[in-house]
Amino acid sequence: KKILLYNDGCKTMKDVPESVKLNEKQAIQRKLAHDRGIHINKEGINNFLKNLEYPIYYLDFETINPILPKFEGMKSYQRIPFQFSLHIQEQKCGKLKHISFLAEGTSDPRPKFMQALKDNLGEKGSVLVYNQGFEKGVMNESATAFPEFREWYNENILPRIKDLLIVFRNFDYYDSKQKGSASIKAVLPVLSNLSYKELDINKGDLASYQYERVTYDPAVSDKERQKVRDDLEKYCELDTLAEVEIIEALREVIE
Repeated sequence: KKILLYNDGCKTMKDVPESVKLNEKQAIQRKLAHDRGIHINKEGINNFLKNLEYPIYYLDFETINPILPKFEGMKSYQRIPFQFSLHIQEQKCGKLKHISFLAEGTSDPRPKFMQALKDNLGEKGSVLVYNQGFEKGVMNESATAFPEFREWYNENILPRIKDLLIVFRNFDYYDSKQKGSASIKAVLPVLSNLSYKELDINKGDLASYQYERVTYDPAVSDKERQKVRDDLEKYCELDTLAEVEIIEALREVIE
């Protein structure tokens, strides 16, 4: 449909005439292209928030996926988690506790990564992520490689995972400034003053590249390696702090 519209002179959502039938999400985008407002489905947001159980564990991973397998039993492009950030909130609007993991050395980081998660994710409470397919996939692959974590992951963690992306993918909250995107990079600026702009590492693919470079290239100096590791810590911590701020902003919308 977009090719036909483009050939008819429609280059933005604002150009799409009312006579063109759109699905529900597209219709919201067309309306807000004119109104510059915000679409809010309070019932959908409230249902998501009510389904969260404290303590909430705000979680985010970083991975590399090298074409040449680095460790025994791995496949090309298989994901290797090397870092996580975790903010823990015991009660609504409560203080935050931050825990981070960033792998050291050149050995397979997955056993220590999974053990650190097991040590810190508790036995109850929601594990909140943004785009659950990624975190679930990484943990599932790691549990397959290291079966000692399989029962813990399947029985304790998997049932507790909640995906914040759902609120924005379903258009329960949509701001015209998102320009059709539900990514956390598009959502955060419309709900918070937090920003990735000032960080030297501010994207996931850059984090992966820099970690792999300073970890496995012996020519990198200790000073540069430490600088990159510090930047990685700042970037990953902001990802989970962003989840916290988005949840608090959604609560304000409801209240």
